[in-house]
Amino acid sequence: MEKQIQKIKYYNFSTNICPSIQKEKLQKMNSELSNSNLTKHQELGQGLVFIKQLTHQMKGNLKIDQGSNYISSSFEVPIQLYT
Repeated sequence: MEKQIQKIKYYNFSTNICPSIQKEKLQKMNSELSNSNLTKHQELGQGLVFIKQLTHQMKGNLKIDQGSNYISSSFEVPIQLYT
């Protein structure tokens, strides 16, 4: 019996990572995150580059947002549910 895809859900995870930063630096970081060939970037650090690579392999998205006194990273990956 063949499994059928019921629907695709997206999982979103967010966490605070540091105090707020300049708007230009935030834009540069998000620009780097959209680069699928990214292997290393000084402003992102190795941790975010690693998470970005995993998220990309899972066909998801990673971005950095700024709050009033912090920035947070969040990722969204599709999850297929089978019936």
